[in-house]
Amino acid sequence: MKVFRERAAFYLGFFAGAIWLFLCSAVGLVGLLLSGGNRLFVFYFARTFCGGVGRLMGWSISLEHRERLYATRPCVFVGNHQSIMDL
Repeated sequence: MKVFRERAAFYLGFFAGAIWLFLCSAVGLVGLLLSGGNRLFVFYFARTFCGGVGRLMGWSISLEHRERLYATRPCVFVGNHQSIMDL
């Protein structure tokens, strides 16, 4: 029974993520088309989609040593594309 619950939770989460991707993509695409190609909609799409996925998965993101970030400006962040976290 435990294996069934785990599989059901996995597939339910996958299905919810697929619906979230579809909804965010549809709204982002329509916004992008109606705005004449304003890339701000891509930014909002990424924030909304990734924030929603993080909440669905129960992730909590916090920044430690915020003063170091401000002390070393300007700076460049580079994602290694190993997970969804770099989005």
